[in-house]
Amino acid sequence: MLILGLLFPTLFGFIISLLIVSDVPIFERISIAYGLGFGLLTLAMFFLNVAGVKFSLINTVILISALMILSLIYLLLRHRISCASLRELNVFKKIRQTISSLSIFEGIIIGLLTFFLLSNIAISVYWPVWEYDALSMFDFRARVFAKTESISEAARTITIISPSYFLAYPPLASLVNTWLYLCGWAHPKIFCPLLLISLAIISYYSLRDYSLRYHALLFTLIIVTNPGIYFYAASSYINFPFAFYFAAGVMYLYRWMSTQKRGFLGLAGIFFALFAWTRRESIPFFWGSLVVLIIFAVSQRRFFAPILFALLYFSVEPLWKIYRANFFHSQYSVVNTAIDTVVASVASSSSILEVSGTFGLFKSLFDFAQ
Repeated sequence: MLILGLLFPTLFGFIISLLIVSDVPIFERISIAYGLGFGLLTLAMFFLNVAGVKFSLINTVILISALMILSLIYLLLRHRISCASLRELNVFKKIRQTISSLSIFEGIIIGLLTFFLLSNIAISVYWPVWEYDALSMFDFRARVFAKTESISEAARTITIISPSYFLAYPPLASLVNTWLYLCGWAHPKIFCPLLLISLAIISYYSLRDYSLRYHALLFTLIIVTNPGIYFYAASSYINFPFAFYFAAGVMYLYRWMSTQKRGFLGLAGIFFALFAWTRRESIPFFWGSLVVLIIFAVSQRRFFAPILFALLYFSVEPLWKIYRANFFHSQYSVVNTAIDTVVASVASSSSILEVSGTFGLFKSLFDFAQ
């Protein structure tokens, strides 16, 4: 179950990536699939909760499996995949061909990349969650979500912190951790180091389009060994997933503008949407990117591109705000009903009219505050 907890979302993301973009290298597609699959998995868990269904392991697997089957049927009907193309998908053969073509300098860089990436995984797996914000918010929410299998029920039953703080941040990181807990992981820190590997591969292929291979490898090594990136990838903070989705979105947005390759714009929009699903501070970054895209689209007469990009982003960005508003509105409605009941019962007794007036005044003050 531990390995399946990582492979199942990646397979989901792999199939969805075939719907979005074709003709990308297999290693890049796997890297896209990892970030995309986990991000869309959390959205599926959220919609299960909104529909009143607990996002247990079985329920989530059933929903994702149904989506994968429908996507595969569509791909087969549109001849986007075939049995012959699947037989040609020989990852190990491609790895051997790549290694045999490396120069000594490139081999050293790849050796260093392998060392740093494996070290990051080892650090993350060895150390439990210890960071303050993770213990008090993101990982704490994940443990409560895994126990209740419901966001709303978790927010209502928690007593040590207020619901407004408990629901302050969008839930991507917490729901990823919840999924890993449901799959049997002792702690969920494995997610970010594998996301760092995905970032390294996506960065390499994005650079490789415009530079020599050893230049792309060298700058990929610089990205991986950046102290801030390396530290946050080994921690339980949401900073690195936030940075990953933004960086991937910007890279695919630029690659679409430079190559006009179908699918890259869709990937950019989805990654920006998952960027907003990670933290609240995505809006300034989105508007800056949208302005650049609008300027480019007008110059190239591609007027539909900014609309598609914005639609993908705003299909996800307001979801958590709407959910929080509805949750607290329902909570206030419950409080109002309780107050109305108390006032009615007190007012029915003529011997304590003064107390009834006090309760009425309290209700008026509560309504005004609300």
